Amino acid sequence: MWVVADRGRATPALVRLMQAGHTATLEQLPDLIAEYAAGAGAYDTAVFVVDIRETVLRRITGDGPDAGTGGQEFTGQGTLPGQAYQRVDLLAEPTTGDAPDGRRRWWVAVTDGVGRLGVLRTDTETGDG
Repeated sequence: MWVVADRGRATPALVRLMQAGHTATLEQLPDLIAEYAAGAGAYDTAVFVVDIRETVLRRITGDGPDAGTGGQEFTGQGTLPGQAYQRVDLLAEPTTGDAPDGRRRWWVAVTDGVGRLGVLRTDTETGDG
């Protein structure tokens, strides 16, 4: 799920991502998501999955045997990504005024229906699309 100013642009990109991602491997997901996210006006998009104990969110990089080598991590408690995951919510980082091109970072909970899997990290265009 992406939050963008122009929903008309986001919907077709999301549909194409879902179609292409149906058969993608874990290692292919980061590049696939980046490709379709840009078409929807979302940039620097990354997926973080939670560990089995739900204490750490780890970025899927597509590198290494576990597809997470070199990726960033957040704790499940006390961080904005952790809050988005715990609440199953959409949360925006506070604006600081130094965001490139008026972009804003959003954290979105990722689920598989009723189960929480992790979060999506994306910078989105702000403004009227």
